[in-house]
Amino acid sequence: MQALVRWMLVAMLLASTVQAQNTDEQEPESRGQLYERVGKIIGAFQSLGNWDEHYGYMMDSVESVYDRQGWDSESDMFSLDLVRTVESIPPWEVRRRFDTMMEVFSDRYLLDEGQERMMRRKFIRMSNSMFQKHSGRIMQYATEAIQTRAMGDEFTPEQVQRWVRLAEPVFQDARLRLNESAAELMQELDPEQREILSRDLAAANHRMGTIEKLSEEWKRGNWKPADWGMENDPIQLAAESRRIEEDAAKDRAAAVAEQARNPKRTPPDANPRVGDSKPAVRSKGPVQPKGDTDAWTVYVRAFIERYKLNDGQRTRAWLIHKDVLNRRDQLNKRHEKQLGGVVKRGGVASDAATSLRIKHQALLERLFSQMERRLGRLPTRAQRKETAKTPLPVPAEIQALRK
Repeated sequence: MQALVRWMLVAMLLASTVQAQNTDEQEPESRGQLYERVGKIIGAFQSLGNWDEHYGYMMDSVESVYDRQGWDSESDMFSLDLVRTVESIPPWEVRRRFDTMMEVFSDRYLLDEGQERMMRRKFIRMSNSMFQKHSGRIMQYATEAIQTRAMGDEFTPEQVQRWVRLAEPVFQDARLRLNESAAELMQELDPEQREILSRDLAAANHRMGTIEKLSEEWKRGNWKPADWGMENDPIQLAAESRRIEEDAAKDRAAAVAEQARNPKRTPPDANPRVGDSKPAVRSKGPVQPKGDTDAWTVYVRAFIERYKLNDGQRTRAWLIHKDVLNRRDQLNKRHEKQLGGVVKRGGVASDAATSLRIKHQALLERLFSQMERRLGRLPTRAQRKETAKTPLPVPAEIQALRK
């Protein structure tokens, strides 16, 4: 929930801050108020200090929640990659975050320029409307949560109870608008694009349904750090340790005073044990193809070796590989079906057949390029710095198309 609330907030900030000035429906006064609130939240984020440090803490929590909840489908992994990619950019670099998010979506659904412009407009319109409607609530829970982290304090069940109650209408509205916008977008996509979006939407609704169920417990004050993947969070643990030590000191002082009043009484244990949280169960992820000579598979294997990717990165790389090859197979099948119809009508050398082949080759080149970009987001800065600058084995047919 911590990551979800933060992600919804940042997503709305992205569009609102980038494009609010271009929204004709807004009155000058409401636009000024919007900017003021956005500015305050961005200022709160800046008070955290080193963003790379907090990004690391956040992704540890997010990945732990995904593992614990079993969100390991290809669509779930895409959503995790989306968060990982966009959240790596500091919240105050608004334009860069927004453009990166749109690039990820465009890569995912193979959007053409017109479709991407349409998605941008829909996202901006929805986000502006959401932030204008709920900015008061968002300001309350977002700024308090960020300030709590900035001060090095722990999240408490009482705080989470208040935040979840405040965020509930925002969450429900966001879910409704997400499904409505997706339904509108479906009408502008081709069958292959719609299939991918349908899978992603089903997975998103499954995750949000799980969060709604969990939030019922949180609203009753039954929240634990492990619920948000924070059982090993350094800030949370340090603050909890301070509080436990302070409570233990008070208990020891009270025990000494009680012992002084009643010398024959055995003092209670002033240092109660704290129960350990259960570790997250790591998903196994996809199995690396063995002995596969497919040129696209060879590229992925070489990429993994080049950057010395760790287990988690390799898992994501092979998930990307699996998704891309499935989409390549779909493109090939569609092309064969379309080409078969054209051949029956006018022969293999017809202008229509030639046009279909050129379009198909362009789609394959774009799909491979998007795979390159998706893989390129996986290595850390250190991995990029340490890697040898040897060229990767781009498939011969792709090289031919790029000449």
